[in-house]
Parts: sequence; structure tokens; C-alpha cells
Amino acid sequence: ALSRDRATVCLALRGGGAAVGTIDAVGADHLDLAEHDAGEARRAENVRRVLTVPFAALVSVEHRH
Repeated sequence: ALSRDRATVCLALRGGGAAVGTIDAVGADHLDLAEHDAGEARRAENVRRVLTVPFAALVSVEHRH
């Protein structure tokens, strides 16, 4: 639902890292996150990079309003 709605999320990652952006795609064992600032829309000019995050590396996914 978060991917479909193009919601901004914050991913907490194992090892203490975090990433903020929009989920572009969800696979069987990973998701692709377009990383951008929390206050920005997911537009090509705002995306810093696209991360492939294995589900095993996720601690939590938080919806940002």
C-alpha cells in the first residue's frame, strides 16, 4: 500500500542506518527505495539515488506524513 500510494517512508536498517524516500518497487525479498528528502516529492530531480534493500536488512518502515 505504501508503494502504491507513493508515500514517503523512513526505513530503519540493521546496523543503525536509515533511509528516507519513496518505495518504487517491492519484490519477493527486497524493495527499491528512491532516496530523497522527507519534505520533497518523488521527482527525478529530487532523487539522490535508488537503493535496493533486502527485507532481511529492514528493522522497520515508518510512514512519513
